Amino acid sequence: MALWIADGKIGLRKGQGQPLTPPCYALCCIQHQLYAAGEETGFCLCPESSRLLFDFPLPRGVCAMASFGPYLCALSRETDSLCVLSPVNGSLCFSVPAGIYPRDFSISPCGKYLAIAGSAAGEVIILNRDMQPIRKERVAGAAVGTCFMGGGLAVLCAAGEES
Repeated sequence: MALWIADGKIGLRKGQGQPLTPPCYALCCIQHQLYAAGEETGFCLCPESSRLLFDFPLPRGVCAMASFGPYLCALSRETDSLCVLSPVNGSLCFSVPAGIYPRDFSISPCGKYLAIAGSAAGEVIILNRDMQPIRKERVAGAAVGTCFMGGGLAVLCAAGEES
């Protein structure tokens, strides 16, 4: 099994090999392809051959990526949105508001829901598979992480310095 390493200084590389991309800030796999988010560019690679298949434009500030249904999702802190992309060519299909300076998102184990930690807005936004918001919850402090568990959702909140 190959070890792929990505970071914000060197880039994406296989093991200790030469970087295949500029610095990266988020990764995900869809089927047999590896996706990486750079500063303003996304990359799709074939892990078996270490070959770059294509690159595509991304908004600045992508901090998380994952597949959800037929889409590649990229959460951008700078555009306050969840960018919904085609995994075939990286083109933008549409975007969804994601609070203020969103920090994280998670997908339910059943694959039916996606929860976005809307950070500074102090909210969690839950979307269905059609990417429609079905629930918005206010939380104390900034929502910085989400995790589906059992029949519920855990939210990590950062309280202000005064707390």
